[in-house]
Amino acid sequence: MAKKKIMCAVGTRPEFIRMSPIIKAVQQSSSLELQLLHTGQHYSYEMDKTFFDELNIPKPDVNLEVGSGSHARQTAEIMLRMEKVVEDLKPDLVVVFGDTNSSLAAALTAVKMQISLAHLEAGCRSYDLRMPEEANRRLIDHIADFLFPVSKYPAEILRGEKVPGKIFECGDPLYDVFRVNFGIARGKSGILRNLGLENQPFALLTLHRAETVDKQKTLKNIVSALKNIGSLPIVFPIHPRTEKRLEDFNLRKDLDRSTVNVTPPVGYWDFLVLLSMASWVITDSGGVQKEAFFARVPCLTLRRTTEWMETVDLGANTLIDPDDRKLSNLLAVAVEQAPRVREKLPALKNPYGDGHASERIVDFFARWEI
Repeated sequence: MAKKKIMCAVGTRPEFIRMSPIIKAVQQSSSLELQLLHTGQHYSYEMDKTFFDELNIPKPDVNLEVGSGSHARQTAEIMLRMEKVVEDLKPDLVVVFGDTNSSLAAALTAVKMQISLAHLEAGCRSYDLRMPEEANRRLIDHIADFLFPVSKYPAEILRGEKVPGKIFECGDPLYDVFRVNFGIARGKSGILRNLGLENQPFALLTLHRAETVDKQKTLKNIVSALKNIGSLPIVFPIHPRTEKRLEDFNLRKDLDRSTVNVTPPVGYWDFLVLLSMASWVITDSGGVQKEAFFARVPCLTLRRTTEWMETVDLGANTLIDPDDRKLSNLLAVAVEQAPRVREKLPALKNPYGDGHASERIVDFFARWEI
């Protein structure tokens, strides 16, 4: 029998992390053929190479090299370039992860060309339409043939919305990645030594979302609050988007006067070590909220809402509005409470599965009848 062709469409570094165990499982299947499509939404060669090497991801079969641009242009350009690729490679199934422009564009292309579509990390909702990702994930969910929510909460959302596709609860591939790489990272990474943080308490900061960093008032409020939360060093692997906005808004000098230690972006292993050894993490990222939970580290999320309400309900994650005029006080209180939160985290049950979600998902791909 001919192998089923599974096209995994990815475009950003977080997607490559999440998709890596799916890619590996497809490669190992005797009945499946992997087609790896890189849209090029994130296009730093050095950073991409680091992630590919650490996670043992094969070189993509195709790189659309779309680069940056407005949401509409980026989405449209991916669709235009991907159409020819789909015509040539003739996949049986297109697989997308999450809520990026790459995922939406690939999903729309698959549906328009009558190719079956699977959506991993389906059913996430923040109910905050200021986030372009919120629109993306909703659209993908309602056109996908097969939906794979990472826990019961998003599965219930999908059923409530009466999506037409079939829903399969298999767990979270991101936890699969974390489980496999956590021990490896501690043995391979030298990030703590390089930053002079061995045997020294520190915190971790990540910021990159448009609604957080693209508004001068919001970013200024965050920088001001960071200057007033104590003397603990805060490691900040800076996203290129955030670095540009700090310069544009003339805020970089204010950040440099704080305890924040700005570093270049780091690889996945270095990030896991920083996260797992941090006293607490401040983030606006969706994935980091879950990774902090996996590492049992208190998370302070600079957002009004989150798609990962399990982490909030369990007491592991605190939502803080970055536009609040009392942000400094709110952060200070949350930081003060972090040690007590940390004590409770080891006893919490993980709602995101047992670390074998990817195997179940790919087993479905193998058993699915075209």
